[in-house]
Amino acid sequence: HAIWVEAMEASHPSFYEGMPEVLADFRARGGLVAVVSHSPADVIWRHYDAHPLADRIRPDIVLGWDTDPERRKPSPWLALQALERLGVRPEEALVLDDLSPGIRMGRAVGIAVAASGWGHSVPVVQEYMRRECDYYFATVRDFAKFLLPDRREPTSSL
Repeated sequence: HAIWVEAMEASHPSFYEGMPEVLADFRARGGLVAVVSHSPADVIWRHYDAHPLADRIRPDIVLGWDTDPERRKPSPWLALQALERLGVRPEEALVLDDLSPGIRMGRAVGIAVAASGWGHSVPVVQEYMRRECDYYFATVRDFAKFLLPDRREPTSSL
């Protein structure tokens, strides 16, 4: 565990290409964002704060790894906390995740669930996510078209 914590503190993983811009556009339109992760909340906050668009993409809340197993994915407690803190109903929310625990968490409280298919190229994971999710997005661009249908595509500066 100590090695993992040290590694998490020493690095800032990059966001998937296009995701920071999608988050910034969503938030600029009044969208609310909760991050529910298997990583500790302070690590997630640091990753967001290190990004150049931090002030535009920072989530409203982060619920990270908890020592209590009842407060970790796939527990519905996390989704219920996010809904309560954001003041939204399940039918107004969407869980976007790349693995089963997040999908099961969302399903348990009646939230629509979507697969971030760009996160895995493992066929068995892709098959599961396509089967179990309300939506499957192969790319960040596909997700952006769903989330922000009137969003203008960024233009190339060539």
